[in-house]
Amino acid sequence: MIEHSSFPPEIIPAIIPKSWRDIPEQVELVHKYVARVQVDVMGGLYTPEPSWPYNDVDVTRFRDLVEEREGLPHWETLDFEIDMMTCDPEDKISDWIAAGASTLIIHKHSTTDDVIDRIIQKAGERGVGIALALKPTTANDELAPFIERISFVQCMGNDRIGFHKVPLDEVVYDKIRDLTARWDIPVGVDIGVNRETAPRLIEAGATRLVSGSAIFGKDDIAENIAALKGV
Repeated sequence: MIEHSSFPPEIIPAIIPKSWRDIPEQVELVHKYVARVQVDVMGGLYTPEPSWPYNDVDVTRFRDLVEEREGLPHWETLDFEIDMMTCDPEDKISDWIAAGASTLIIHKHSTTDDVIDRIIQKAGERGVGIALALKPTTANDELAPFIERISFVQCMGNDRIGFHKVPLDEVVYDKIRDLTARWDIPVGVDIGVNRETAPRLIEAGATRLVSGSAIFGKDDIAENIAALKGV
């Protein structure tokens, strides 16, 4: 039986940027309370619409990051996880590594195992972690070839990725239990994380809770984060 930590889960604010400006504005609201943020970047094929920097808005600001003329906000104290909601992650990872990503999250269903192998190798050579995201309908078995080489698993709360106000699929609780019973690896959840679902997700074994609306949706950011932790 694998023993798991009883410490409160890590809360990770999720930012879906429509423009570069959304990132510094939202980071400013949370940087005092968290160790990392997750930026969701969408290419527009794997998801219903693109996000910054793939929506032709403020493209020059992204080049400034990639070419190190500008840094991510509070990069000295914050880690930036980039959730690659795109069908061509291998073509985009070099830019995000150069921009300052600490971890890249690759969606298992978005590409092939061969591509994931190459991404893990390339990122590792640059000191950047890789995580894999699974839809509720993606079998946990599909992680087996990669589990020893990734930093964590991210369970998407619903198959409808990139849509707003999507509820948590009930099957995710059992999915987390199965993952934590098989492997000693951090498991996170993104989509449908709120004050009502957080206690059950933690009980199931989740150690990372990712949310945008539950954190940014109300004025008291510190209280919102504490409520998700259950403290």
